[in-house]
Amino acid sequence: PDRTDYLMGKGIDPTLALYATCKKLEDSGADVIAIPCNTAHAFLAPIEARLRIPIVNMMNATADYLRAAFPAVDRIGVLATDGTIASSVYRKALEARGMTEILPPPAMQARVTNAIYGACGVKAGFTNGECVDDIIAAVESLLSQHVEVILLACTELPLLFPQAATVTRNGRTAHLVDPTDVLAKCCVEFVRGNALHAQTAAQREEPPVEYAALAQHNDERQHLMPTCF
Repeated sequence: PDRTDYLMGKGIDPTLALYATCKKLEDSGADVIAIPCNTAHAFLAPIEARLRIPIVNMMNATADYLRAAFPAVDRIGVLATDGTIASSVYRKALEARGMTEILPPPAMQARVTNAIYGACGVKAGFTNGECVDDIIAAVESLLSQHVEVILLACTELPLLFPQAATVTRNGRTAHLVDPTDVLAKCCVEFVRGNALHAQTAAQREEPPVEYAALAQHNDERQHLMPTCF
């Protein structure tokens, strides 16, 4: 099921499908789970509580990276799906570390959505033309709000900025940060035995449950906004 559709009240709750996939990975011997989908993180709380292996929390990892890499910056631009924004996962992670989420205004957010999901959007395989025009317009709107860092907080958006570490428009420059890159580096650190931005059910002393229990949980939360925190 589409994550954004559900978060916007238009689709089926994907929690059970996400849990089923994570459980298969756990049962197959995985030591850690990385989910390179920003929007999917809105559904992690009931899932990670029922696993015995950790899930990397991409929002926490990214916010920690931003705080360390840009200690003087407190206004972070976020380019993401409507679902990611509605779930507030980045807002909460950033605010917990003294930063503020800055979003494009509604008209520009509509262009971000088109750049991602449109017929000529990046999810349709396009990396130039209309999708680039739309995302650059959104970038300009963030730069006008005096952000110095912009998160490309949808997995495919970095494809529109190949090899770019910064973006400059109208005399203003911002650093570009790809949360998927942060996620990958966090997994490497896990393999090396360092700290990971995740908890396991075992650490919280919460036993795993079966699919039926999670399905019941889904029924109870159909009209609630999921959150990772």
